Amino acid sequence: MSETNELQRLETFVTKLLEQYNGLKKESEQLQQELESKKAVIEELNEQLTTQQLEREEIGSRVGRIISQFENWEKEMVVETESQIVKEDEQLEQEIAEAEKQVHEHELFTAVPEYTKE
Repeated sequence: MSETNELQRLETFVTKLLEQYNGLKKESEQLQQELESKKAVIEELNEQLTTQQLEREEIGSRVGRIISQFENWEKEMVVETESQIVKEDEQLEQEIAEAEKQVHEHELFTAVPEYTKE
């Protein structure tokens, strides 16, 4: 009987051991599936990150071009404004010179009472 008892204990132990093995095997398969799922998510997130980095670089480049256009426009405006100011200054100088000439001629005419302008 003790041999039968020992065999029963051995059978029970082996059965439990097999059940634990099968449980661990099932858990391992689930963990492998979960790992594969997580890897797929990581890969998708990496692709999104790469896409966003490329988009960010493109946006940065476009913003840089826009800023450059504004800077060029600003420089052109400064040059145009300076040129316009110089032209206006020259015109004013001419007008002042003409006015001074007219004043001088008027003074000459009024200084000689018998001279009348015709």
